[in-house]
Amino acid sequence: MIITTRDAAIRRADGRRPGRGLLTGSIAALLGSTILMPVVDVAVHRALAQTAETAGAVQLDELVVTSRRRDEKLWEIPFSVDVQSGEQLEEKRALDTLEALRDVPGVGVTSSGDRINNTITIRGVGPIGGALSPDDSSVITFVDGVPLPVGAANSAIFDVERVEVLKGPQNVLFGRNTMGGAISVVPVEPAFATSGYIRAEYGTDSTHRIEGAVGGTLVQDKLAARFAFRKSGAGGYVTNIAGSDLGEDQVLAGRASFLFTPTSDIRWLVSATYEKADAVPVYSMLDAPGLGMLAARNLGKDNNELAVLNSKFEYTMDWSTLTVQTSYSKLDNVQNFNNFDMLLGQQVVQGLDPMIQMLIATYGQPLTDPRYNYTNTEREISRFTQEVRLTSPENATTTWIGGLAYYRDTANIDRSMNLMNFFPSFSGLTTYDLTTTGYSGFGEVTQPLVDRLKLSLGGRLSRETKEFSSEYFADGTIANNPIFVMAGGLPIVPYFAEEDETVYKFWTGRAALSYEWNNHLTTYASAARSYKTGGYGEYFSLTYAGVAREPYDPAKGMTYEAGGRASLLDGRLLINAAAFYNDVKDEQILQLDPSGLTAYYVNIDTTSKGFEVEATWKATPYWTLAGGVGYTDARLYNVTAGLAATTPGLADGNQVPNVPPWSVKASVAYRAPASELGFGGWIGGQTVYGRVGYNYYSERFYDTGNQNELDAIHLVSARLGFDWGGGEAYVFGENLLDQQYLILTQLINLSGNSAIRGSAWSRGAVVGVGAAVRF
Repeated sequence: MIITTRDAAIRRADGRRPGRGLLTGSIAALLGSTILMPVVDVAVHRALAQTAETAGAVQLDELVVTSRRRDEKLWEIPFSVDVQSGEQLEEKRALDTLEALRDVPGVGVTSSGDRINNTITIRGVGPIGGALSPDDSSVITFVDGVPLPVGAANSAIFDVERVEVLKGPQNVLFGRNTMGGAISVVPVEPAFATSGYIRAEYGTDSTHRIEGAVGGTLVQDKLAARFAFRKSGAGGYVTNIAGSDLGEDQVLAGRASFLFTPTSDIRWLVSATYEKADAVPVYSMLDAPGLGMLAARNLGKDNNELAVLNSKFEYTMDWSTLTVQTSYSKLDNVQNFNNFDMLLGQQVVQGLDPMIQMLIATYGQPLTDPRYNYTNTEREISRFTQEVRLTSPENATTTWIGGLAYYRDTANIDRSMNLMNFFPSFSGLTTYDLTTTGYSGFGEVTQPLVDRLKLSLGGRLSRETKEFSSEYFADGTIANNPIFVMAGGLPIVPYFAEEDETVYKFWTGRAALSYEWNNHLTTYASAARSYKTGGYGEYFSLTYAGVAREPYDPAKGMTYEAGGRASLLDGRLLINAAAFYNDVKDEQILQLDPSGLTAYYVNIDTTSKGFEVEATWKATPYWTLAGGVGYTDARLYNVTAGLAATTPGLADGNQVPNVPPWSVKASVAYRAPASELGFGGWIGGQTVYGRVGYNYYSERFYDTGNQNELDAIHLVSARLGFDWGGGEAYVFGENLLDQQYLILTQLINLSGNSAIRGSAWSRGAVVGVGAAVRF
């Protein structure tokens, strides 16, 4: 859902939308600490229709959204939307996309301890276990309409107007691979008035941030620009006896955007964004009683460079608005790490068959030697999109949208590996090249049937081609290693090449009914058909033996949802509720075989059902209470006997991994003139604010066999500040319970009774101070 500011009271005299620059004065002070939960983006309406004395009344019929890529009122949207304004994100100190999703019920994140392999599921729908290929996703992140590569799912959020999460299939209007939903990040746009800010923070664990933005007119009423930047980071938090502490993260990001309005009918936005993120990843380490978080890695690097170019041209006519959007994004990633933490590897060796241990003693190499315990990966992933669409006039009774889209994705990956003491799939150099080209036509129309009842119908036809090639080069120093021969049971070929091409033709659609009972209550019901193309897995464990990989199958789903929105108590109480059911055939799943330390991909049916309820209550002019609860029951079905035999514990009815059944959020916020606390003079006329937030996620499993459980998570955050309109100063705290919870855990069963666990943990508590100046 996208909140816009098309209220007649703030429209420009020429009819064009005003710029979205940072608000100043008393309105900015109010928005700067709005605490409302993301049921709807109440902050925008407050800026338009409230003062500090009358804050609290929120009218749903005045909120305009574009969650279906055209202007609509909020209560007309027939599916769940979740929006957080830039001010709300700042209150919670959500610095990247994954942190912004913390307050969104039904969203799960799969982590491998690094940046490139984070994946997102919504309501149990997603690439389970991790992305199978560079273009595999069920949830796509968009920045101002530009789809980012999957590996950039946790890109930095800075100088943004809002982040929207659209739950449920969005294939009709947002395209392929949005079976679970879409995340839209909307930056602040250039405005024809000078505005900006600068912010600085410092806290424990060497946590730091400095960011700012400035924008204004370049050519009066014709050309405006805005420039924004961020430098942020934190030190390592896992002691590493063989190298740099794990968990260090440094981010440098910038954006330049230009708005060109040569006439009252033309609006052309051009932007360029760059982000560089360097990290020492937190991969699996030995999980043993009394050991704590202790790593032994002499290699560790995970560096991302992301560039995004965007051109969005809009031409408004009496009967329609033409939008032509062209975008290009490119992600470069370099990773260098030990395949095995040395402490973990030593335990694994001790658990091997005695014959293998003897061979390792004779022919093996120490894990401490990085020449025989490494993975080096270089990725270049790009996305080019071209979309042309027409939308109905703003005030049309029957609303519609139609368009054509073209896209071309490329992925070029070079990976060299060596784990001398273990398995042949860990040897040699592999190249992976994938080009995906697609065309589609789409449209959706919403038609009133009777008074207050509307029907929406939409569909998309697509054709997609995937061209794949790969080469394998054996490591000559280990090709005849008897350890590999015994472990793998297959000979190692010196060279192997493969290539293939697959064409997918498919359709997706959505039908929905919405009914407005009165000006304060609306309900809806919808059904959607979704589709996710198949492809060629990036990770394949038999290339060394000259075995070509087969493409995994496409996934097809049906989603049913019913829900409603209500504004009660004169707009001081907002309630959002939804129930859903997802039925996905051939969901794409990345499996890990712990006995052979190899990965492969399978298709398994899944279902998920549940509900979400969220509420925000403006209890008094100064106090805001908010909370929400989400429940998702996601299960695996139709597991074949052959597949079950490959994975310990895998069976029908298992929980989908990394999907917490229960999630809870709550917050209490206070914002008032300092005079309410007894202060006088200049201080008494300024604002004091505070917020305490709580998030809970229940236990969930990390693997499809449900053998590895992740503990429940309890997160408490707080912020207390003083706002004088032109700036603020504050203290903040995150994870104040200092819970270093598991982000991944894997039981490795190798032989006999040997059982070794590898795990990784989150960062603990962080507290700090910050200040900002606005102009």
